[in-house]
Amino acid sequence: MKYRKVWALALVAIFLSPALAAAADPLKDAMQKGKACFDKGDYDGAVAAYSEAIKLDPMKADAYGWRAWAFERKDNFGKAVSDADEAIRLDPKTAIAYCVRGSILQERKRLDKALAEYNEAIRCGGRDLPMAYCCRGTAYQSGKEYDKAIVDHTEALRLCPNYADAYYFRGLAFEERGNYDKSIADYSEAIRLKFDAPTAYRRRANAYRGKGEFGKAIADYTEAIRLAPKDAHSYLCRGFAYAKHGDYEQAIADFGEVIQLTPKSIEAYNLRGAAHFKKGEYDKAIADVNKAMRLDSTDARSHALLGWFLATCPEARFRDGKKAVEHATTACELLREKDQWAANAVAAAYAEVGEFDKAIEFGQKALKGATEDEDKNDCRKRLGLYQDRKPYREEKPK
Repeated sequence: MKYRKVWALALVAIFLSPALAAAADPLKDAMQKGKACFDKGDYDGAVAAYSEAIKLDPMKADAYGWRAWAFERKDNFGKAVSDADEAIRLDPKTAIAYCVRGSILQERKRLDKALAEYNEAIRCGGRDLPMAYCCRGTAYQSGKEYDKAIVDHTEALRLCPNYADAYYFRGLAFEERGNYDKSIADYSEAIRLKFDAPTAYRRRANAYRGKGEFGKAIADYTEAIRLAPKDAHSYLCRGFAYAKHGDYEQAIADFGEVIQLTPKSIEAYNLRGAAHFKKGEYDKAIADVNKAMRLDSTDARSHALLGWFLATCPEARFRDGKKAVEHATTACELLREKDQWAANAVAAAYAEVGEFDKAIEFGQKALKGATEDEDKNDCRKRLGLYQDRKPYREEKPK
């Protein structure tokens, strides 16, 4: 009985071996495993799988190219360049290898050379052409050439209509152009196609916030946090949205969460301080900004905020015009007088000590630097007070 079973298995092997041989393709399996690992963000697994593919076929240019991309994602730029160079040596039309070299040059802020590599990738054509266009689009975005970026991402989507990365990066470009509706549409497609969901939800939330739709923004930030509970940036963004929506209690809670996750976050201390100030908790506001300055005494935002608090606080016991001028002017010096908010703080500080000519001078600079209509109106109101020889006071919360 035992031998009959062995014989039966042998017969199966004899008659099915050609089919089995056709089905079993270790090289193809290794390449597919590498791609699956790469798509999951398992770059160590991708490197291992592509290394196996190279072992099976040392002349496989694509395996070197994709292993180079995995090394690039691991920030191992030396090995990435070495593999990319080898891929191009084996096959000069390996588009992925040019993309890898371009990405590293882009990371190093050498945009002209990065664009040259992406142009070469596009000339190679082939199945990686959509990625080459998408990569070049991101380089254009790095150089703030958003219209060119949109053209490239659109071409990538024409070639590959379900390319989540192209939707996401085109959404970024639309957002930078202030076209929030189109950016929201693209982020929504990226989410549908399973692009890095926490990031896509957070970016869509930013676009909703840009439109002033704070409820939708907060909902998307909340989803991003649900998907990635340890992502401090999502808490920071949601806190900012709560603050803009006037919900300072929730904003303070979110900024506190950021501080728990990243105890040296200067931005979180500054923003929580601003929220405390708006809530009328002036001692806590000043304490938070002082903590930010202890973390970095050269942080211009901290100096500007403290200058503003000390100049405009509605409770006299917290005001100190002399110190307000000191901190606000320090902020302006650090920013080389190129920041509208710092100029506002300097103007308010000078008004607090009765130097209204200087208050008017910096109030005019603040107005000139304002870009939003609401900011311009606020600047004009404050400037009118200074021209009337009156200081500006924040309203005390009811």
